[in-house]
Amino acid sequence: MEIDAQVDIGRAKEISFGLHGVPAVYDVTAHKISCLGCQAALVPKDGKISLHVFLDRAAVDIFGNEGTLYMPMAKAFSLENRSLKLSCRGGNARIISLKVYELKSAWDRINDEIAMASNDSH
Repeated sequence: MEIDAQVDIGRAKEISFGLHGVPAVYDVTAHKISCLGCQAALVPKDGKISLHVFLDRAAVDIFGNEGTLYMPMAKAFSLENRSLKLSCRGGNARIISLKVYELKSAWDRINDEIAMASNDSH
């Protein structure tokens, strides 16, 4: 799954993204995002943050503010939990844009290529 979000942080103290049951939390006061025990600085631009997130079966990759932040993290996700949540605490925030894309499996294509190569060798 691919998520592209831009959020006006407003007066919120914390903005949380639930990614297949895994929280990614932005601390507005500290200008830090944390996920799966990792933490990194993410300074808002003009009162806004942008996140570009890639989720697959074994990892979550978070890019912030047009690539100024990159957080790669390994995590085995449950295929049953496909939930996405966005919330804030301590004040209001506003979603400027939110796009979610379902990604196709690379493994299906690789398996098809292997099968085709196997058939070509006979």
